[in-house]
Amino acid sequence: MQVNPVLSKFDCSSIKELFEVRAARCQDQLAVVCGDRRLTFRDLNSRANRLAAYLRRFGVSVDVPIGIWMRRSHEMVITVLAVLKAGGAYLPLDPTYPAERLAYMVQDSKTKIILHDGWENSFTDNLPGPGRVEVIDLTEAQDGINTESGENPPLDVPIDSLAYVIYTSGSTGRPKGVLGTHRGMLNRLQWMWQQYPFMADEAGCVKTSLSFLDSFCEIFGPLLQGIPIVVVPDEAVKDTEQFVHELEIHEVTRLVLVPSFLRALLSTIPELGDRLRRIKVWVTSGEALSADLARRFRECLPGARLLNLYGSSEVSADCTWYELGEAEEAGVPIGQPIANNAVYVLDDAMDHASQGAAGELYVGGVGVARGYLGSPALTAERFVPDPFGQPGSRMFRSNDRGRWARGGVLEYLGRSDHLIKIRGFRVEPGEIEAALTRHPSVAQAAVAPFELQPGQKQLVGYVVAEPGVELGPAALRDYLSRQMPDYMVPAVIMPIEALPLTPSGKLDRSALPAPQYAAGNKTPRTAQEKVLTRLFAEVLGLDHHVGADARFFDLGGDSISSMELVSRARKAGLVITARDVFRHQNVTALVAAAMLRQNHEADT
Repeated sequence: MQVNPVLSKFDCSSIKELFEVRAARCQDQLAVVCGDRRLTFRDLNSRANRLAAYLRRFGVSVDVPIGIWMRRSHEMVITVLAVLKAGGAYLPLDPTYPAERLAYMVQDSKTKIILHDGWENSFTDNLPGPGRVEVIDLTEAQDGINTESGENPPLDVPIDSLAYVIYTSGSTGRPKGVLGTHRGMLNRLQWMWQQYPFMADEAGCVKTSLSFLDSFCEIFGPLLQGIPIVVVPDEAVKDTEQFVHELEIHEVTRLVLVPSFLRALLSTIPELGDRLRRIKVWVTSGEALSADLARRFRECLPGARLLNLYGSSEVSADCTWYELGEAEEAGVPIGQPIANNAVYVLDDAMDHASQGAAGELYVGGVGVARGYLGSPALTAERFVPDPFGQPGSRMFRSNDRGRWARGGVLEYLGRSDHLIKIRGFRVEPGEIEAALTRHPSVAQAAVAPFELQPGQKQLVGYVVAEPGVELGPAALRDYLSRQMPDYMVPAVIMPIEALPLTPSGKLDRSALPAPQYAAGNKTPRTAQEKVLTRLFAEVLGLDHHVGADARFFDLGGDSISSMELVSRARKAGLVITARDVFRHQNVTALVAAAMLRQNHEADT
């Protein structure tokens, strides 16, 4: 069964053209807020124009990927816009990613220019020889940039040219770059503008990593409609109290977040409904939204609209949508296709599955990306001819399972392969397994998800040692952390004698043992240590004793659960930060950090 796309009027322009028209209309209106910095549309357009002209001198043109290695800031917004104005495609290089991964992305994409804001990192040491890659510190280059013209570049950017190259986890052991176009992203934005129009007094929020395509919608969804955006600093996003405070003081009206982040907000901020009552449209994506979490949201924010979006980088961020009603009995559907897209549920013979029957999800329409950078075989495998669309059109094979339910809404049934969603990021276990087996002490490896409690999915690594070698799980986690982002490093790595196999000799993931967490042996001595060991167990859903020497991330903690730990600790009188949790991790060290901060504040 196919649900035909709802066709809407589509403006065949580029991001560049649409922004320049909007900037001319809204010149002195506020465009960007970041801390104490304010940019009007005139300021933003002029600064982006100067940087675009500067980049053109380095050979930036249509379809040329440009690395952006920057923290989230107003400068980041200027830089992304400038790259698009110069005709290029932006390649996010997240400063939190390990140097080895960043270097691979630059080399694989053949990027010749990297723009950064002075962020200190050593990954450029791993790049090809001098002259191959130009690394431009925009702070140092500002005098030269300021000499360029602030007028709109006289450049036509085709709507089917590249807008972004975003790397996602790859089953082959290396990340793969998705090639997305202006047409696909503009269609996604224009659907939202028509379905949920902005009002004049609204404000958007930019809080997602540039490596995650929701950030594109956060930036340009409001700006191209003349609505200001609030850029939330990195540190504030890691602390639920600071994050909610930023949304409050700037009167943000729309918010996009993964369900695990929504769960953390609801768990740590009891008065969330009162404090964020100006937010009328909440959007969740990146993970399955549970009916239980939807009910908790409805109880806390009864007047707000909650949308559940489904998609991926290969289909311009989102391809289906569903607005939740007052109650969801079982699962939350992913709904119906957004404008100018089609979603098919197909059986093994590539025929439409009947209503209620499960099948694989295929996505067609204007949102489909070009393919994977430098990977023609993988592109041909996943971007296949669309027999139901226009001649020559293609559809993306998602490897997701779904079915059409009553009322013509689509239900998500999980993966047909082993890909895992962790906090909105796609993780291919094969990439982590390949990295583990590259370690000289590891003979075999497997990676699988495990849920300590509903909605808190974690990765567990299983390793078989080479003969005569004793494996150290902590050393293996450190080894992985130098190659991949934190969300891909398993919370637990367990040495086992042998991987369980099916009768046919394949890995039997269902037979992998439950993870064993390092709960620690040191007895908590002070009242503060006792409080924190209790909070470790509560936040992570543990039913066993936690020692004062237990490390939060060795127990299965992650960046989202660390937010909840910080919030609960503060309410119990222990003032710690998300940075403290990453730096110190164990109970004793965290208590020491809290006491040091308390004494310092008392002295000042």
